[in-house]
Amino acid sequence: MTVAFMAIFSFLLDERLSATDTESGLGAQILLPLITMGALSVIYWHVTDDLRPYALVQFIPLVALPILMVCYPPKYTNQECWLVALFWYVLAKALEGRDHEVYQWTGRRISGHTLKHAVVGFVPMTLAYMCFIRQPL
Repeated sequence: MTVAFMAIFSFLLDERLSATDTESGLGAQILLPLITMGALSVIYWHVTDDLRPYALVQFIPLVALPILMVCYPPKYTNQECWLVALFWYVLAKALEGRDHEVYQWTGRRISGHTLKHAVVGFVPMTLAYMCFIRQPL
């Protein structure tokens, strides 16, 4: 999941910070370093049982998305899809954080972690829909 969200963050950076549609912008240049950083944060967590780098990798895109949307003008229509994708991501993180409570609320049928994976699947679906319907401004 972390690798996928680093790729989505790269897509956002490219869309908001690239000068033109045809240039290979910041998103393309930073894609591999972001994916590597995401993967390394998971490995570090596994080896050291320290979640701080993983939490940072998860938190920075959450904070950056609204800031980028406010500070840099869109190049395409249907930018509200980014906010819908952010909603799905925040909901997924909330379900993950309430894993045991969700498990109890559902009569021990499904955990918050399981629902997180189902809900977070709506993020790429939302962004794919946005790419399909958007028009240049």
